[in-house]
Amino acid sequence: MDNTNYAVFVSVQSVCYFLCNKILTIIDPHPGNMLYLNEPRGAARIALIDFGLVASVKQEDMDTMVSALIHLANRDYPSLVDDFISLNILPADCDRVKVVPLMDKALTPYVKV
Repeated sequence: MDNTNYAVFVSVQSVCYFLCNKILTIIDPHPGNMLYLNEPRGAARIALIDFGLVASVKQEDMDTMVSALIHLANRDYPSLVDDFISLNILPADCDRVKVVPLMDKALTPYVKV
């Protein structure tokens, strides 16, 4: 796995770890906020170095974020809309008939099964 793919992999793991373990949530994990650490015997680790966008999130919202990740991974966009409404990302009266196909078009190319 090349460095960029490894950074993306670790970013996703770190966000999930923080959400599932009720720790502060790192909002901005990306390769520019990571430092590759060379370890003996060829192993590599990544250090998160920028905690400028860190938030303390209510347990209910953390649970909804975990659900949103699951719904995204399963391409369950109607349920993702519900998650986004619960998180106040979308208004409760949003037009689902328009939003779900837009989510499908925008997100599906990036969701690997």
